[in-house]
Amino acid sequence: MKFSKLYTILEAISPADIKAMMNGGENADDLQDCETVIKLDQPTKTSKHGNWGMSLATIDSCPFSGDCKKSCFKNQIETRFPEGVAEKTKNNMELVEAEKTTKKMADLLQRSILAERRAARSSIFRLHNGGDFFSGTYFDAWIEVANRMPNKLFYTYTTSIPLWVKRLDKLPSNFVITASYDTNEYGKKLILKHKLKTAIVVNTREQADYLDLEVDKIDDLAWGGDESFALLEHGGMTKNTEKQRITDRIPEVKKFLDELRS
Repeated sequence: MKFSKLYTILEAISPADIKAMMNGGENADDLQDCETVIKLDQPTKTSKHGNWGMSLATIDSCPFSGDCKKSCFKNQIETRFPEGVAEKTKNNMELVEAEKTTKKMADLLQRSILAERRAARSSIFRLHNGGDFFSGTYFDAWIEVANRMPNKLFYTYTTSIPLWVKRLDKLPSNFVITASYDTNEYGKKLILKHKLKTAIVVNTREQADYLDLEVDKIDDLAWGGDESFALLEHGGMTKNTEKQRITDRIPEVKKFLDELRS
């Protein structure tokens, strides 16, 4: 999605739109029937992207992840703060899984956004600061939410490439997805086959330059760009062994990108 696409979305928002979003639009009565909501991720001063979002239990919701599950940044946070972060993401996961249909999941997700006034007013929402699309039903629920809320831009990174490619022709224009290179080998083959925009984690800007990738600093390349890009690993939270793994794989990444660009 180009930046101009976001501006078009934002220009379309009127006071009436905001009121409808806050009241749940045509689904207002349904949304008021139940107070159950998942807990959202509030932007903080240290947030990379500054957008409202949500998280699920990382390992449990990432069935297609590759080596990243061994050193997942969000999982490290959950481990360090079991009574805060881990409890929140686990509870979110349980609430979502308890809704067995696409519509019920979509109702829960939309209701959760509308229940937080600041998140409802925000023009951009990030799925999965932690976690991923763990099932087709859950993926379809977010597509339905994006269709219900056309004036809000939803974006995310995913390793669940098989689920994504089955829905390439179903994604609304306000739902932007970036493939994560840290998917499994089958996922990488699908990325190459469908020429999907991909995020590559690197240790340094020099590595990004070698790969001819721009470094995404605030997620604007994720929600607003069309080209693959680099992400810098999480500094002090990353173990030396993981930093070495990232460095060691640079040649294979270069080969992967050459094929992706061909």
